[in-house]
This record gives sequence, C-alpha cells and structure tokens, in this order.
Amino acid sequence: MATKRLRFDFATEETFVTEFNDNISKGGVFVETTDDFEIRERVTVELRLLYCRKQITLGGEVVHVIPPEMVKAGAKPGVALHLDAAASDLRQKFESVLGPIAENAPPKPAKCEEGDDRRSSKRAAARVTAKVSADDMSDFVVHTRDISETGVAVSAGSKDLEVGKKVELEINEPVSGKALPIRGEVVREMVGDDGEVAAVGIQFDANEPPTDGEVADFIDKVAKGGHSRSLGAVSGEITRRGIRETLDLLGGAAPQGTLILRRGQREGFVAMLQGYLLAAVNGKRTGIPALAELLSWRSGDYRFETHVSDGVGGHAPVPLREAISQATELLERATARQRQGEKRAFHIHSEAVVQLEPGAQVQSFSGLGKTERALLDLATVGMTVAKMQSVIPEDDAAIRSALENLLEQGYVTLD
Repeated sequence: MATKRLRFDFATEETFVTEFNDNISKGGVFVETTDDFEIRERVTVELRLLYCRKQITLGGEVVHVIPPEMVKAGAKPGVALHLDAAASDLRQKFESVLGPIAENAPPKPAKCEEGDDRRSSKRAAARVTAKVSADDMSDFVVHTRDISETGVAVSAGSKDLEVGKKVELEINEPVSGKALPIRGEVVREMVGDDGEVAAVGIQFDANEPPTDGEVADFIDKVAKGGHSRSLGAVSGEITRRGIRETLDLLGGAAPQGTLILRRGQREGFVAMLQGYLLAAVNGKRTGIPALAELLSWRSGDYRFETHVSDGVGGHAPVPLREAISQATELLERATARQRQGEKRAFHIHSEAVVQLEPGAQVQSFSGLGKTERALLDLATVGMTVAKMQSVIPEDDAAIRSALENLLEQGYVTLD
C-alpha cells in the first residue's frame, strides 16, 4: 500500500516560524484533514513554504486523530504526526535549506531552591505514564507533567511519596511503548488549593545506571512523543462550559479520549472509550468519587486528547452517561450534607468492623477503583480495618482513603 501524503501550506514566514518553533522543532506537527487515518499509519507530509517557493518533505507516524465529528466540540479535524527525524536534527535539516530560523524567546527559568542547581535543566511538558516502585510499597502508576535530563514532575498517585523517598521510575515512551527504569529521589512537593500534595518532583540519581547519554536520548524521545500526541487537542476554561456538558459532548463525538483537568497544582483526568468510562482519577480518589469531585470544579482549564494511555483502567467500564449520573447524585448528596452543616469526618479505628450497608449489592457498584472493590469484597463477610490492611497489598493510607470513599457514598458501615 502506497504511503499517504499530506500537505501543509505556509503563506507567510511568520506563520512558518511560529509553527516551526512551537511544534516542528519539537518533533511533531498537526495537519488539518478530513481523510481517514489509522493510529501508527505511516505518512509523508509536504511543508510548502509559499512565501519563498520552497518545499520540505518529512516522514512520520500518525499518533493522534481528530475525527470530523469533533468539530462540534470546537476541534479542527486532522492528524498529529510524530516526525521520524530526531528533534535535535530537525533545526539543522530546515536551516540547511532556509538559512537561520529565529527562535522564540526562551521561557524564564524557574527559580531554583537553595542547593538545587540541577533544576536549571531544560524541562519539557510531557504527559506519559510511569510506574513507581519503592522498597516499602507496591508498584503504582502515575502520569508525568514535565521532564528533563535530570528529573521529572509527576502527579500524586494512590500512594504517598514524601520528600527524601528513594524510588525507581519506569517511564514509558508513548510512541514506541519502550520503557526505561531510572532511579531517583523525591526532592519537592507541590501542594494544591485543598492542602493536599498534588504533585512531586523527582530528581534522577546521576550515580546510577543508565548512563547520562542513554537517559538524555530517552528523555528526548519521551518529550517528543508526548508533544506529538498532544497536538490538535481541544482545550478551554472550565468556567466557559460545565464539565458535565463537556464530558457529554466529547463522549458522543470521539471514539476514545482523555479529558485532563487542571486547577492550580491539582490535576485529574477522565478516560473514555466508545461511550464508556474507563477511569476517573483525582489525586488518591478513583472511579465515581473522583468524577464527582471533578464535576464540582468551577475554575481551571481542560484539555481533551483523543487517545487513552496504556494501562489506564482497572475496573469494568461503565456507560459514561450512567457514570455522570452516579457522580452527580453523589455530589448532590455531599452538597446537601454541607448545607446541613455536616462535616466529612470519619473516625476509623483499626478494630472497627467494616460491613456492607444493609440491602447493598456488590454487583450494583460501578466505577470504583481496585482498592474500593477489594474492600467491598471483604466487607461482604465483615472484617476489621486492621485485617483488611493486612490482606490488601496497598499501603495503609491508600486503604483508608478508599474506605473513606465508600463511607462517603454510603456503601459500607463501621461497627
């Protein structure tokens, strides 16, 4: 089968330089088209510089598709391409044809903490999955926020990562799917407006393998792949359109996708596939409780990407509209309690027996994470909190957080 060809025209030097610095030089480009393409399909893109009558042809791979149905959600139909050439080689390739290309003004570097001269390394925004391992806890998955040759910022996951903790990260390169294990140490916390840790900064251990050159090459690929997959994303402010309406609109328009929500340092996401909810995560909350909390946000911004990261899920998919309905009901109950002056405070003692709420049926509970599911299974026979903590392979803080979610929803009781 012949490789499909795409064309991207630039009428002025200004539009080309902007696109080059923002996207092409970082290894990706978004091309508007209504033609059908498959993820990982090989393509050739012709960049026609009409203002100087020159053309440069590049090869690439489709990593992101925006279907025409997404127009009603404010998107432009097209494909995001992961270019074959290394990001470090693209400027040289273009300048050999066009001469020097002006660069955008570099962003003002973040102020380094005392004694932390490694944070001056150039960081690139990249949202990819990474598995975290440590000696005293089971493995869990997080999403990166930005990455450099010396460290990475990751959203807080289901476990506590306190400053000083030694960890091993297995970061996934999104296009090839390859992973590289890197040892590091948590060096800083980023706290959200709710007072909870929303993200942590992890500094790579320069004295541990892999080599600096191997890390630098891998991180360049991660940043390039993460940037390519984000091209063409639909974005906006939460205040302009309610999250319920946004989810309903996107869920009906895109076969699959991830809605990423940010408010200050806090970040949550909702992953969906063919009209079903695959996952909802907001800090340590997962499933319907996480979705309910995200629906309560009245400020911040959102970005929708038409792909779902590998490994996202963990529970049976739930019809999206049903999940939104359950989350809305949960949110309304919580709001009603707040209006009545009730406080969300649970005194969970180790010897308290966890039992199902009378009349509750485990099979009717949907949209819950694996820890909540494990707790519900054990609650069917009645079990103490201490015993549950010894049986479930999660740390105590994650189990208690999941138990609070179930108590909040009225699924279980303490005796």
